[in-house]
Amino acid sequence: MRRLGGILLTFALAGGVAGCGGGGGEKSGLLPVPETFVVEGTSRLTDPFGDLDLESRELPDDAVLVGAEYEVALGRYGVATELTEEAVRELRLRGQAQAAPWLAGDGREFLLLHLTERDQRERALSNRFPKAAVLVDGEARELGETALLPNAVVVVSVPAGSDAVLAVTEGGQTQSISIRTGKLVGPSPKPVAPRTTAPTAGRPVASGSVRLADYVAVPRRDPGMGWDALIDVDVEVVLRESDEKRGAAPDGALWARVGVKLHANPTRVNFKIDLARSLTIKTAAGQVLRIPAGTTVTVPNYQAPGSTLTVPVTWSEAFRVPAGTRKLSVTYRTRATVAGNDGRKEAFERRDTRNTGTITLK
Repeated sequence: MRRLGGILLTFALAGGVAGCGGGGGEKSGLLPVPETFVVEGTSRLTDPFGDLDLESRELPDDAVLVGAEYEVALGRYGVATELTEEAVRELRLRGQAQAAPWLAGDGREFLLLHLTERDQRERALSNRFPKAAVLVDGEARELGETALLPNAVVVVSVPAGSDAVLAVTEGGQTQSISIRTGKLVGPSPKPVAPRTTAPTAGRPVASGSVRLADYVAVPRRDPGMGWDALIDVDVEVVLRESDEKRGAAPDGALWARVGVKLHANPTRVNFKIDLARSLTIKTAAGQVLRIPAGTTVTVPNYQAPGSTLTVPVTWSEAFRVPAGTRKLSVTYRTRATVAGNDGRKEAFERRDTRNTGTITLK
């Protein structure tokens, strides 16, 4: 059931739905956000704006940017002149010191964008994030490295009725796409071509996955309080005869493309996980698929009361395995450094949960 009440957003679509007017008038005692305002959030809902009983508009299926190592699919957009405390919580928005409600100000409005995940991805997961920014009147407002992941929400302040452009740069080449129309625009509208020197990945020979979890706790520290986190780890393995980066496998061998996705319930601390020491993957024959030493991923805190999970952090690599490989054992135990919002390092305790599993490749 859609939630009613408490979400008092003045919301309108491009083209002028009644009530949008000329921007959010200032309320008594409240100041509008800066004109350079941009925040990021996350929602796993198909229509996060509609779930809040807000009107939204679905963008075309081809509203997608595809690079050599990334895919960005635009799902829906909407416009609001005010973001209430409950709306900020539901959309898990972060990065703004000013307490909600947030007002766009006279003659301005918030442009909201929700990114989705394509049913069939054309690119393997990459642990390298492209540079991303939102352009408003030609001026760039940089986004964080996880802003382009599926389920991300981006909110930016624009002049009422104006468009904003999402720009993604990879290898010195930039692609840009309109948030209101989903159409490619400058400065470099031609899609980035995949690397021509690497063959495309062959059809999967076999695949399988497992979900593990680790319960960790940051002890209480006066005058603050402790934080518990359940870190979920999804591991997927796909066997192929050839890999986009590695080429064809030698005779008697296959490429095992390992994809790792981590997320956790939000806390007020950040976990910088040493993935090489935390995750162990072995074949039934005893071969260890060694993650390169020093590989780290950060599960950030989003400080969003009521949130259930953070945006997933991903990592991927291909390993050569014998062609007959069909079972792997996977173990995850968190090794990490933890820091609070003030940058102060924290200690943490592990409490075993679903730490070990088996992947059967079929």
